[in-house]
Amino acid sequence: IDVEGYEDDVLRGLEPLLADGPLPAVVVEVHESYNPDARDFVLAFCERHDLAASWIAEDRPETDDHLAPADRRLVLEDLGRPPDLAGIGRERYALLLEQRLA
Repeated sequence: IDVEGYEDDVLRGLEPLLADGPLPAVVVEVHESYNPDARDFVLAFCERHDLAASWIAEDRPETDDHLAPADRRLVLEDLGRPPDLAGIGRERYALLLEQRLA
């Protein structure tokens, strides 16, 4: 989901589907500069649906504020369930949201 600040609208639209069964993994790019409430909404969404999150970061810390080109390795940093988003000091970042066993 890369919708330039409308992440909460798209995730809100997914919620009725959650009643039908498990949610597939979702990748969402969060733009707090476009939507200052995005972080809080994503956190509440994860808590409501018992989702874990991982921060998708590049293998080079100096440039991990966006998704990497195909020739660079992406790294997942586990943020837990419910996710701890406070450690992401960026206005734009990508998250993998997923259900995990136990």
